[in-house]
Amino acid sequence: SVDRVSDLLGGMLGNNSSRRNILLTRGNQITRVDLVKFWITGENYLNPLLENGDIIEVPYKDETVFLNGGVHSGGQYEYVKGETLYDLIITAGGFTTSADSSYIEITRFINDLDYKTLTVLSIEDAKKSPLEAEDHVYIRRKIEYKRHNTVDVSGEVNYPGLYTIDLDSVTVGNLLEQCGGYTSK
Repeated sequence: SVDRVSDLLGGMLGNNSSRRNILLTRGNQITRVDLVKFWITGENYLNPLLENGDIIEVPYKDETVFLNGGVHSGGQYEYVKGETLYDLIITAGGFTTSADSSYIEITRFINDLDYKTLTVLSIEDAKKSPLEAEDHVYIRRKIEYKRHNTVDVSGEVNYPGLYTIDLDSVTVGNLLEQCGGYTSK
């Protein structure tokens, strides 16, 4: 066969269909298919070739985890049992250049109302940190990372717009010079 699981399912997956916990049964062996991670990483083992007699089960999306902050594609992800924090970060496209991978917070429910906060301080710890359903993960961004100090100038100046300023030396006079001075009005 030259077809993969994703080829067969194509446009058949509904909004509530799993894309990360699809089950492929081949004889006595069951393999989990993760199309989201396949689309991000291109790892073919996540989207196997089909063989005659294969059975594919597409469950409903049930539980989720949330990932926000310094990753390329934050948001809500379908929960995968046994997945580590690092696995989810890779599924989300990896860290952004502004991410502070030395401080990651996981907020985890301990019952229906109460939660605790866990702190992960390194990538190595993230590789050993299993996620649980309904976890909220926040990856900090580096403080002041490539920050531009700007001011938005509008009104009766010749060149209104957004200007980068030096906080230690800016004056209204220099800013007016940058803006080309006042208009005739």
